[in-house]
Amino acid sequence: MKSSDMDEYEHKSKSKSKANISDSDEEYPFEAKEKEDCDEDDQSSELSEASIEEVEEQMKSKPQKVQHKDWKTLVITSQQFDGCWDDKALTQILGPSLYAQVVAQKPCSEIKVWTSALALAILELKCMSEKTSWEVVANKGRAFMSKMLVTEKKDKDEILQMVLKFITQAKEILVKFI
Repeated sequence: MKSSDMDEYEHKSKSKSKANISDSDEEYPFEAKEKEDCDEDDQSSELSEASIEEVEEQMKSKPQKVQHKDWKTLVITSQQFDGCWDDKALTQILGPSLYAQVVAQKPCSEIKVWTSALALAILELKCMSEKTSWEVVANKGRAFMSKMLVTEKKDKDEILQMVLKFITQAKEILVKFI
């Protein structure tokens, strides 16, 4: 190759690589503006303490509704083999802060009975139109609760009434949040 051919080749290579760089800037414009955005973020992130307090006050005054697209799938897939729902599953479904509020109001000493009542309440509140698709799961959950509540002093009817009572209490609590 002649030196003039070599110079022309290098010139074309450089112009191609420059074109590629500018094309990539157009494809990913957020990378090119990154430095500019950082300067703007520094200015906008300075909120006054008053506005932060206002937002926190609004959050306290209104219960935040938990939104999920598919409550049924969340609840069904988080049921354990024995029929219960544990605290980890309900924390994921309701979120940590709401779960803590709801568990603080538990009417029984056995946490798995209460979390199962909460899961069944969610199904009844959010998925009643699809009851046929989750009815078997609910029956397994109620059976688990009944088994956990069995004592020598209680007969089967009393236990079933307790299970229904816990589910009703859970629905009354959750209706504000979901």
